[in-house]
Amino acid sequence: MTGQVRIKLLISIAMLAVASAALADESQTEAGEALYVEFCAGCHGDNKSGLSQYSGDLASLTDRLEGMTEEMTDFAGFFEEDEIAAMQAYLSAPVSVGE
Repeated sequence: MTGQVRIKLLISIAMLAVASAALADESQTEAGEALYVEFCAGCHGDNKSGLSQYSGDLASLTDRLEGMTEEMTDFAGFFEEDEIAAMQAYLSAPVSVGE
């Protein structure tokens, strides 16, 4: 295999890895949105308008959901770690202009 072919192959592999990660992130964000709509939107608004104090920090979100704060309903033990991570991905995503 020539040097140019090897470089092209490595670039292609890298591009596939980036595309795969983007699809996984999108899937996680969509799962987080579904959870947010079902469990959070009633208090925090459909467009995340009631989350002005949310820092985007996964540990902070986990603490809130696990009842470590007095500011919201206690969901201790209710959500799995991957569900909390999905909600964090959704909450950290920018709000769409149409929302």
